[in-house]
Amino acid sequence: TTRWQVALVSRAEGPEARRALDAAAAAAVRAGATLRVMRAGTPLPLPGEFVGGQIHSLPVESTQQQLRAVALADGQADWVALTEDSAVVAPDWVVRLAQAVQPGIDVIGGVIEPPITGRLRDLGAYWAEYGWYGRHRRRTLAGAPPITMSSVAYRTAILGRVASWTTQGHWEDSIHSLLADLGH
Repeated sequence: TTRWQVALVSRAEGPEARRALDAAAAAAVRAGATLRVMRAGTPLPLPGEFVGGQIHSLPVESTQQQLRAVALADGQADWVALTEDSAVVAPDWVVRLAQAVQPGIDVIGGVIEPPITGRLRDLGAYWAEYGWYGRHRRRTLAGAPPITMSSVAYRTAILGRVASWTTQGHWEDSIHSLLADLGH
């Protein structure tokens, strides 16, 4: 059986962080996955009904990329589903990722929906943060949705490479282009 782990990268404070953690925990429980939280900021307890999760406290000055690199470098399952506290995942998020697993596939993901759409500046921030700029977009994806690092799963075999690129300062657009260059 394929083992899954949900890794939540968290720097937000207040209700945003709580919503993301509760959603990630619910998705992990539904899929029978483990949960690891890389947290830089005020300590945040796991939901009361969740058993078996781990929260790793990192220095408050840790960058998003440093938190991502730690989450990926220490992956402890066949697949690691990575999310961030800027995304509130659906309860069936991991189940749906698991259903997409196929031989020869090392990365699974898709677009995320903007959580707030009532103000133009919120949509602008969403598109600025999650726009797709990878050089492989037109050539290899042919209309498929772009993959953002906030809603993606990586096969364990490539976690070290992705974590290394993240540590070097690469964001998801260049990481996924690098993976495509290597045939992933």
